[in-house]
Amino acid sequence: MSIHIPHKATEWSQTTNDTMLDQECVLTHKLSAEFAILASFMSSRQLKKSKTYKRLKDEINAVINGYEYGCYADELDTDKTFYRAILWHLEHGENFKGILETLRNRALVSRADIYFFPGVDVGTWRSQNINVIRDLAIELGYNYYFVPSYLHLDWQHAKVTPYLALEGNAIMSRLPLSNLRVIPLKNRNDPMQGTYKRIGCEKVVLADVTTKDGGKLTLVCVNLPGLTSAWERHRYMNKVLKYIRKKNITNPILIAGDLKTSTYNCTTYGSFFWSVFNKVFRDFDYIIEEHHIYPEKYFEKRLFKDLLKHDLSYETFNEMGVGSFHAKTGDLLGQWLPDCFVQRMIRYMLSKRDEAVPFKYDWFVANAAVKVSARHEAERPKVISHLFKEGRPISRHDPVLLDFEVVTPMTGDVAEDELKTKD
Repeated sequence: MSIHIPHKATEWSQTTNDTMLDQECVLTHKLSAEFAILASFMSSRQLKKSKTYKRLKDEINAVINGYEYGCYADELDTDKTFYRAILWHLEHGENFKGILETLRNRALVSRADIYFFPGVDVGTWRSQNINVIRDLAIELGYNYYFVPSYLHLDWQHAKVTPYLALEGNAIMSRLPLSNLRVIPLKNRNDPMQGTYKRIGCEKVVLADVTTKDGGKLTLVCVNLPGLTSAWERHRYMNKVLKYIRKKNITNPILIAGDLKTSTYNCTTYGSFFWSVFNKVFRDFDYIIEEHHIYPEKYFEKRLFKDLLKHDLSYETFNEMGVGSFHAKTGDLLGQWLPDCFVQRMIRYMLSKRDEAVPFKYDWFVANAAVKVSARHEAERPKVISHLFKEGRPISRHDPVLLDFEVVTPMTGDVAEDELKTKD
């Protein structure tokens, strides 16, 4: 199959609507020897003006705007009465053995029909140079689709060991995949500034799967950019919703991902300080119990109202009021918060709750053509917590489970027959 790879981060489709994937396509490059030079530039503008970048531009674009897929699934059970989807941010696959063991053996998490994996790595030092999504698909017998968001240039990837150094998002499914697409999300911050240097931008992954009755279901895997405000998270999600409307996607739609709904403004040190200050003086325990795990109530309500305006639902598809991401509040800025006066003030304000607290980051969203399964063997939507390997969490994100059915629209003949039966 010949597939065009665009050289710009624009919306694009990789297959025709009805073309099923029946082979594999694996990303590769020979850029690792150039990482140290590429990482020496202080901004994306400076990088793109350099002779080194101009020499490597085609290969860089081919990789960062590329994709990977593989088809390793067995035949689907045609007697299934509902589908199980699992959303799990793998945190780059750092604990790959724990992830594989969980997906293979853990009740509820294993043997799902569809997996949404925001935040997976292909050949990075933190994933022990493993192609996380491909290895999972081969080991477990699934089809997969992976799109890289970033090519990492930090010093760990500039060593002698050749690294692909890619981070992105993926969908893994037992159902046949087709109509692969991507939506790029423009960077808020220059990914080449600071010590954590990258090329690329966050991307939303879309694919269609064929259900047992031959219909199509559109899957959307989202991983919103970090270090944002509630307004920016709403704006990013709105771009995804506008794409769906613009493309007039009439299929049943299931969206899943990490929406970063922390309720905090993480854009700058000062903004984060005032965001924490506001909450501390409202009673921080109250904020954790009423806002961290209910972001839709107040601080993030604009994003969730927008979902409803686009005829998408979220409440019935999630276990409301249960956190899925666990972290210290002061760590939300991660390495971006330097040792300075602002940091010391933030640490002081949070000192009474200096432990990991729950946040509601991970969500399922769907249109009216998807419904939660009410069959007795199906589970209610839930967050699956307490997943550990060798005494430490496999990921700070908990898997989120959804058992669902695709509503088959009635044709005129079927509807008429049903009315006759009722009479």
